[in-house]
Amino acid sequence: QHFDYLISNILPKFSTQKNIKIWSAASSSGEEAYSLAMILADNFGIGAPWQIWATDISTKVLESASKGIYSHQRTEHVPDNYRKKYLLKGIRSQKDYVCVNKQLRGKVRFSNYNLIESPLPVEYFDVIFCRNVLIYFDTETKTHVVNRLLQRLNNEGVFFSGRSESLHGMNKCLHPVFPSVYINRST
Repeated sequence: QHFDYLISNILPKFSTQKNIKIWSAASSSGEEAYSLAMILADNFGIGAPWQIWATDISTKVLESASKGIYSHQRTEHVPDNYRKKYLLKGIRSQKDYVCVNKQLRGKVRFSNYNLIESPLPVEYFDVIFCRNVLIYFDTETKTHVVNRLLQRLNNEGVFFSGRSESLHGMNKCLHPVFPSVYINRST
């Protein structure tokens, strides 16, 4: 539902000329980041000026994610039109795997990042996905992480949290627009 909301309600606000920046925080093995890349490529074109920054605290999962190789089972949820355009089928000993095509992989930058203490990036983002990690933090740490991320979310930018991660009352700039989707109105 988050991706549907992004496609229907957020992406139409952007032109193909704008350098759209999305941060997939706590991206783990990269499925979220590559799904976002497929959505942006499908809506704006692979050559359009958009980019995705995918971060995680685990260098091991980032190393795997940067390769973009997944079992068929892990990609069953990917729509058929995206599978045909962006996933290459393995052959012989790799027949049970798919690989994200090189051009799409090139649009996603993976980096090691600790949400609690790593220095903030220099760039600002239009959309931040921070899903299914805040549930592991106590309220004080969760508030700290959200406020740090908001320092790099553009005004009118969109923040996606996990379904079970309420941000109610955490920051007065966050305004709910859909379940676990918030607009940053910092001015």
